[in-house]
Amino acid sequence: RLSKELIENNYVCYYLFWEKEIQILKNDKYFKNLEQSNIIPIPNKDFPRGKLKSNNSKSKLLHYFAMNYGISYLLSNNLVNEKDILIRTRTDITFDLHELNRILETKMEGIIEGKMLCQYWRKENTRWFIDFIFASNINIMFNLYNKLYINCSNNNDYANSVHQDLIKTLATLYLPKYLIYREGPNNDIDTKTVLKLLNHKIEFS
Repeated sequence: RLSKELIENNYVCYYLFWEKEIQILKNDKYFKNLEQSNIIPIPNKDFPRGKLKSNNSKSKLLHYFAMNYGISYLLSNNLVNEKDILIRTRTDITFDLHELNRILETKMEGIIEGKMLCQYWRKENTRWFIDFIFASNINIMFNLYNKLYINCSNNNDYANSVHQDLIKTLATLYLPKYLIYREGPNNDIDTKTVLKLLNHKIEFS
């Protein structure tokens, strides 16, 4: 539904799917309705065990790898050029397309020059945001995800949260690196420690 709406508003949609997902979804009616030539198959990727210390680290690393690969694919196949604006979103995000158009129209000059649009999009409950939408020129978007992928693959993240990691990495494109505080990925607490914490008596004085 989201891509249909975007296409009707003259956006070109490209879809990142893992190769193993394509094999599973190839007969799905919604998948078959997508423009097949705009589907970018992401190679299934295995990382050294030490890089995948937790599910969160794994999700981040796979996400950064897929985006880095996808943008590289667009560039190397001449599907985009330096003047193009790339918007990164997820297919399960709900947002107001008219509002997106309005924001892009008023911010387009800055985005072309190298600024990045970073917008919260909310569901029905306006107290909670579901995810970020990013929009920037193709060079900034590539630099962002390339840096995220390299940092994360070397266990050198800026933050455990994907959203914080994105914002801090984006900041390094514009600010000196020494100004950006690096947290790094969290270490998972083992089951024994969790049980110890749950059984610990908390005393108030």
